[in-house]
Amino acid sequence: MRILLFLCCSFQLCAQTPGPDRLAQTNKEERLVLAKQWIQDPRQLYRAWAAELIRDHIDSLTPQLVAALGDEDQMPSGFEARLAITDALIEIGAQVPAAIVSSLLSRYPAQALLLADRPGTWSTPLMFDLLARAKSDECWLAIANRLTTGVNPGVAAWLLRDLRITATVEVEDGGGRVPGGRLGGVIGGVIGGIVQSVPQAGWPPRRGYDLTLGPCDGCVLLADGPHPVYYLRGRVWRETDRQMDRNVCVHEYLARLLSVPPDRLPISLQPKLIHKWTTPENYRVAGLAFLAEQEKNYREVAEQLF
Repeated sequence: MRILLFLCCSFQLCAQTPGPDRLAQTNKEERLVLAKQWIQDPRQLYRAWAAELIRDHIDSLTPQLVAALGDEDQMPSGFEARLAITDALIEIGAQVPAAIVSSLLSRYPAQALLLADRPGTWSTPLMFDLLARAKSDECWLAIANRLTTGVNPGVAAWLLRDLRITATVEVEDGGGRVPGGRLGGVIGGVIGGIVQSVPQAGWPPRRGYDLTLGPCDGCVLLADGPHPVYYLRGRVWRETDRQMDRNVCVHEYLARLLSVPPDRLPISLQPKLIHKWTTPENYRVAGLAFLAEQEKNYREVAEQLF
């Protein structure tokens, strides 16, 4: 009789729309039953409430929680549910496969980075994969900060490869300067974001995550470095108009690996040659010597890193 009564009670709860008032009438055993049923429900609202239940440390349902994330392309209406599911995965300390973490980055960058930083998930190949697709400066800096903390394979090679040096040559002729050519290029940041309006009625409390460069009330440090990155729980990731010169950051990270201030790094981002014109041959010799000096400084940094 008690088993029958319990099953009837569970059926009645499942048949109605979930919500805080409804869940307040359930006990721990009933919540587990509901979580198991709702997490497999095709309706996104029920998956969101299942995540709300699992967030209270029902970690035995972690595989079902990961599976409930679904395919972003096939279920574009599941934004609110994914906010709840990713929050639950973070709260219970779940270990999520790297492929799932990678798929979350574009729309849930803070959640992806928090899940990527778990033992058993974190790896330099995963972080390089995320770095290549990081749109916002906050996301890019958080990954770069993490990669340049300690010794990680491939990091020095990445920094040396991506560094861009803009060399300027000015020629003095008859007391005046004639601007010369500029060699090299500069990479800059790309801003990305999410703008989506979603209905709030009937959903669990929204627990999104946002990334920020400045400390603020409620912010938690995510990745320390030359430009520390923080996350804020309870606010959905917002697009910013900030655009940093990532080339300058690459220079700073090289200095960080060598434990020196950036201004003491042999490599200069904007070296300049001022040449007093005499003959074309002297100009050619001076220019080649100038380039050779920049290459020498580059090799010096590479050898120190090695």
